[in-house]
Amino acid sequence: LQSRPTEERRARLNDNLADAVGSLNGMFDAILDTSKIEAGAIRASLSRFPLAPLLENLRKMFESAADAKGLQLEIGDADSWVESDRLLLQRILQNLISNAIRYTVSGRVTLSCLENDSHLTIAVSDTGPGIPAELQSEIFGEFFRAPTPGQSGARGLGLGLFIV
Repeated sequence: LQSRPTEERRARLNDNLADAVGSLNGMFDAILDTSKIEAGAIRASLSRFPLAPLLENLRKMFESAADAKGLQLEIGDADSWVESDRLLLQRILQNLISNAIRYTVSGRVTLSCLENDSHLTIAVSDTGPGIPAELQSEIFGEFFRAPTPGQSGARGLGLGLFIV
């Protein structure tokens, strides 16, 4: 910025700075959440709420990231009400969708809701490479990152699924 770049270059630099700040904030949040989990300081505050606004918030939050990678983001509609901690449920789904977008090279990322009797199943699936069977018991460990052949771009800290 000190070299007085063109308007176009300044806009790109601004976008890069915003992305970097967002990434750092995400890392700090993950580390803080990890500390809170280990200290037993995170307590669920249950309430009953409609799921649709949370799903719409997730759609808005991730549609540009999915578009940027050429991925189709499918977040189903749900008329369901849930009894959960709204913020913790959103954080869990954010981590799952974020991972799905990060590790999916082409295709789609889907969040689906299936209501059966008094239970609701929320699933995040994608067309990414998946996690090898021999590593599936380890993926929720702190700082664990599975090898991702062919994956490009930023890698996480290995805390997302631990927090989930």
